[in-house]
Amino acid sequence: MPSTGAANIYARGCGVAMIRRAKYWLNEKTHVSMFLAVASVGIMLGAVLGYVLNTRTLGVTWLVAAFCMFVIAVRKSRRRWLVLAILCGLIIGMWRSTGYVNSVRLYEEFIGQDVTVQGVVADDPALNTDGKYTILVRSVYIDGVSMPGTIRAVVSGSAELKRSDTITVVGTARPGFGSNVVTIDRAIVVDVTREQYGDIARQLRDSFASVVRKYIDEPEVSLGLGFLVGQRGSLPQSFEDELRAVGLTHIVVASGYNLTILVRLSRRKMMRVSRYSSLVTALALVGGFVMVTGFSPSMTRAAIVVVMSLFSWYYGRKIPPLVLIFVAAAITVLIKPTYIWGDIGWYLSFLSFFGVLIIAPLLKHYFFADKTKDNTLRDILIETSSAQLMTIPLIVYVFGEYSPLSLIANILVLPVIPLVMLLMFSGGVVSAVVPFIGNIVNAPAEILLSYIVWIVGWISRSPYAKGAVEPGNSYVLVLYIVILAGALWMYRKTRATKPFDISEMY
Repeated sequence: MPSTGAANIYARGCGVAMIRRAKYWLNEKTHVSMFLAVASVGIMLGAVLGYVLNTRTLGVTWLVAAFCMFVIAVRKSRRRWLVLAILCGLIIGMWRSTGYVNSVRLYEEFIGQDVTVQGVVADDPALNTDGKYTILVRSVYIDGVSMPGTIRAVVSGSAELKRSDTITVVGTARPGFGSNVVTIDRAIVVDVTREQYGDIARQLRDSFASVVRKYIDEPEVSLGLGFLVGQRGSLPQSFEDELRAVGLTHIVVASGYNLTILVRLSRRKMMRVSRYSSLVTALALVGGFVMVTGFSPSMTRAAIVVVMSLFSWYYGRKIPPLVLIFVAAAITVLIKPTYIWGDIGWYLSFLSFFGVLIIAPLLKHYFFADKTKDNTLRDILIETSSAQLMTIPLIVYVFGEYSPLSLIANILVLPVIPLVMLLMFSGGVVSAVVPFIGNIVNAPAEILLSYIVWIVGWISRSPYAKGAVEPGNSYVLVLYIVILAGALWMYRKTRATKPFDISEMY
């Protein structure tokens, strides 16, 4: 047995070694991307603090000081200066958050009152389970007073309303939730104004949809338009319920998956010309697609990620996945702080993002390191299961249910979506030019869409399609701790640290 003195000397030696190792680590240089990631985390934390503390708005002086601190931290480029980067992010996040919180206080005097709201329809009206339509309204005026943010109005018989319409509704203002400051239930539409040349992108989309609807029946045509242009408002409620039961509602929401297909296609074709033409074409497709579908939260996140990845690819850089996730999340929070305050869709979006970009590559390296050949089915299986692994705990916590068969449904459906989009687009264009062959050119797309509808109906009728559970906060926390611990274990075993081109994924 060693003496007490020897044990003390050994302990002191270990302590000194740890201190030296820590000093060496803190003095090492790090890349600017690390400062961006840390500052992005600080922005999100600052947005939460600004909402919780509910303090007065921070002045512009604080913002200038934060940018100066970030420049200093980057110029020093040592790890110990990461503390300054996160402080910079905290200040920026609180500046944006407190400013927004104080601006939306204008709504407090209207809560519980009957109000007249004028504004612009921000997105396509969505049919809810009660047979009514939910409308998001931006550029809000209440009783003639300009107001910040967006409000949510629930109305009956609004199928004719379209995105970018200027509407006037009356109803009782209630506290909002998620990203919407106020909710008006049982709203009554008293006036609708539509500019003839207002939303050109929406008009082109609707014109294309009207052509395709002549040759493809429901629900196949609405499903296909959901894939192609994000138009899902006309899906029958029964089919929406089936999609929800099998965990496939994400396929009819315009998102990064749609953008990925477009970017892959443009890069594959235009790289034969030049790298620059490939970039310009891809950016044009992204911009056009976003204009057509609208700036939904999922679409905004996807566009930010794809544009960042395209520029990094063009300039020969690789963005580490975690940096991309944090920066994209911070940008969306700066655009709209309410996302991080309680928008479940925002959290599900980035959890899914984390699963695809972090968990999926680790699983591939851990289980298939010796198989270098691409395998589309295997990749879809891994990426889909990774996304669901990250989102299921939150879905179960919020909604109390999950889809046990959703992985099978995704594997059977996702591989055919790119082909459906291509066939539907080409069929619609040809039908507009040569109408008498519309039934022929749209038949292939309708066959594949019928296959998807059959798969959804077949799986949704299974007694195992939906499961219910009531976990507490501790269970959800434990699940995420286990998932992250598993990810760290696979990382230590594989050392899968190479960044990859994010534009090749969704």
